[in-house]
Amino acid sequence: CRECGKSFSCSSHFSKHRRTHTGEKPFRCFHCGKSFNVSSNLYRHQRSHAAGTAPPAPQPRGLPYKCQECGK
Repeated sequence: CRECGKSFSCSSHFSKHRRTHTGEKPFRCFHCGKSFNVSSNLYRHQRSHAAGTAPPAPQPRGLPYKCQECGK
């Protein structure tokens, strides 16, 4: 790896490693949209959905407080 000097015996391992430098996360959860850099992390995450222990969906951006009278 030109970034950190690590060596790999398999090109697929090098490809996975490169994602740590590029930030690429090509594996996306179809339940919640969260992305992962390796498929095994996505698999582990998706099992949490099946078990009902998935983290809550992200809240919409913006102010978290809403007036009960006027909606602002």
